[in-house]
Amino acid sequence: IKFMLIKFINSILYPSEIISKEKEFFNHIYKEFIFYSNILFFKLKLIDNYLNLDLLNIGDIKDHNKNKINNNQNLKLTELNSPEDFLGKKIADDKSCYALYHQLAENGHNLDTEIEWRTFNHDTDEIQAIKNGDIDFATMGTNMMYQLKNTPEIKIVTYCSDVTPNYSCCRMIARDSWVKANPDVVKNLDMALIRAKSYLDDHKQECVEMMMKQLDKDKEWIEAYMLDEHYRIHPDTLKNIVMDNYKYITMVGGVENPDPNVKLEDRVYNKIYKEALDEATSKWSSENPRFYEEAQKFYQDNNE
Repeated sequence: IKFMLIKFINSILYPSEIISKEKEFFNHIYKEFIFYSNILFFKLKLIDNYLNLDLLNIGDIKDHNKNKINNNQNLKLTELNSPEDFLGKKIADDKSCYALYHQLAENGHNLDTEIEWRTFNHDTDEIQAIKNGDIDFATMGTNMMYQLKNTPEIKIVTYCSDVTPNYSCCRMIARDSWVKANPDVVKNLDMALIRAKSYLDDHKQECVEMMMKQLDKDKEWIEAYMLDEHYRIHPDTLKNIVMDNYKYITMVGGVENPDPNVKLEDRVYNKIYKEALDEATSKWSSENPRFYEEAQKFYQDNNE
């Protein structure tokens, strides 16, 4: 056991870290674990200088005039049958959303000319633009689920996970040098998050209560996203789809001046995660045998 101080920002809508904290899954690993919560938007460069952090739980970064967590649903007044239905449309989003648009780029479409991207300052402005008919689609985040489900003029027509199953949304990242210096810490952290996901699967209502306290939100607001069938979170590294996502982002010009000496596949620490999963399975599989069996298969399907 390595006792140390960990400073960490978590994406506030995602419960695994909160469950680990509330159920004391971290206690046997860390002497002190500081959460900087209620911070949802940040830029990737902050990994080096923001609050001297060790870890970030971060969503896909969109280098636009606003930074937005990767999106979970797409809205329109009519129907959506395939990604090709986005072509020729006005969309409140940008091409960095791998889950929705990678198939179009892979099929040879020019996303800069075949889609009209629109930018708004706030999610509520996008919803109003949909209602007014000024745009055809708007991609919204989990934090808007309650409003989306309670706005009769709009309709959720697809989810990112319907277009690209198991797409890599929020991933935990850290300095590569920090991970190399602290592999046991990373493994133990993974173990706590794995156990938290197991706990979430069997105790959803209790976890809703935890998130109500964490976010200071009404039960209905939390349940709107946490109990939705499409709310699928997992601590797995998802190496295969992370690499495919990176390939897409590179294809559409989202990577500036890549360092030829850096290989992303060497910086997705799935082997450490697998060690954590195996040890967690050995220690806690009796708590939820089905979860640990499925987690082992999930790892094989998404990392090997």
